[in-house]
Amino acid sequence: MEHFGLLVRKELMFQWRTGRIVLFLLLGAVLLQSSAVVEIFLPSLMSLMLKLESLEKIGPTIMMFDREPSLLGAMQGYYKNFLFLSLGTILAGVGSVAGELRDGTLATMLVRPVSRLQIVMAKWIGLTCTAWIGLFSTGAAIFVISSVFWGIPAIGPFVLAFVLLALFLAIYAAIAILASSLSSNVSVATGIGLACVLLNNILGFVPYVSAWIPDGCYKMATHLSFGTPTQYAPVWSLVVNGLWLVVLLYAAQYALQRKEA
Repeated sequence: MEHFGLLVRKELMFQWRTGRIVLFLLLGAVLLQSSAVVEIFLPSLMSLMLKLESLEKIGPTIMMFDREPSLLGAMQGYYKNFLFLSLGTILAGVGSVAGELRDGTLATMLVRPVSRLQIVMAKWIGLTCTAWIGLFSTGAAIFVISSVFWGIPAIGPFVLAFVLLALFLAIYAAIAILASSLSSNVSVATGIGLACVLLNNILGFVPYVSAWIPDGCYKMATHLSFGTPTQYAPVWSLVVNGLWLVVLLYAAQYALQRKEA
């Protein structure tokens, strides 16, 4: 466990040195600006639009702003732009193993008394914790903003929604590590990771399939945030996607072992 702890520390320091932590804070800031901040200034935006153009010229566009600011509106903006965090997780992680395989630096770790699974887990923990910084910083900010301007959110659904989003990003981090383990070429690994994301999004539109794939975790979070009914309980998403996470991490370990063969 001592060697595993050193590996995790190394990965976290790598995330800091390469600016990935700052990057996810900036991505979180973009999410916050496009959701809660826009919602706060919604009346001002509407007034500005009416000053710049007549109501007849604006047409249906004004309907986007002709409502009272609320947490619901803020969360709608948040989910619309959540792609920044999810794709950021993939792009930040695809080079974690591939780059070291290409440069030969991973070989120095393989001769130490650590398992391949520990190497995969350490890289996954480093990437996941970095992505979570962007997620939970915006979640905390939205909670504070909502408490000040629109009232305290319902704690249970709000927290559970962000737990599901955290699991969703953890799965994307595992996909990035798996893609990186499959190829020593960073460009190829990036293509594999993005292809997995695209497949997940496409299958999410297939009836009843979404409940069995990571896309269902994201959709369950949106249902909790918007208060809409769901076909299954949130615990289903937690269990199914927890299993996906285990499968992806073990698949990454297997891919890494095959690279050595």
